[in-house]
Amino acid sequence: MKPVDLAGRQYSNICTAYFPRWVPWEFRYNPEWGNTGYCNRKEKCIFFGDINPVLIIHEICHAVTKGGHGKEWQKRMRSISTQGTALHDEILEDLQGYIDPKGGTSTLNMIQEITDAVLELPNIHDITNSHIVNTILLENGIRPEWEIPLYVKWLRRGVVHAEKAREERRKYDEKRKS
Repeated sequence: MKPVDLAGRQYSNICTAYFPRWVPWEFRYNPEWGNTGYCNRKEKCIFFGDINPVLIIHEICHAVTKGGHGKEWQKRMRSISTQGTALHDEILEDLQGYIDPKGGTSTLNMIQEITDAVLELPNIHDITNSHIVNTILLENGIRPEWEIPLYVKWLRRGVVHAEKAREERRKYDEKRKS
């Protein structure tokens, strides 16, 4: 069986088992992306580079919640981990990367939220100020003026991640068309 067929079967099985009321979106699989994924709400498409079921669940949870790695997404991930699944420990391990032990938002979570926001923009050069970063920080209870060095670092990382993801998708789309 071809990897893309295996990915499609895995995606379909996960949708049926864990998201039975959700109408599945299109998915794009490309092994060159590695163990990364992205939920594009605008295109209603789930991108993933690994057939890892936790990665696919992670991305679908973005689609069925408001996006980001906030409390709603975390609650959905926890809910799936308690459904008697063999993936319980792996889902909880993935979840831990987005929860700060002090009860706040982890740096990884901030970087991912900024990356997601940047990817939603039609043009990477639309970021001329820190509006996106400020909004994400405020949503997570952090006053931007308190965190100047951190949020500049997060913005840079978010932009770098977004540029890489956008380039990988462009290459994938070009290969698919030819």
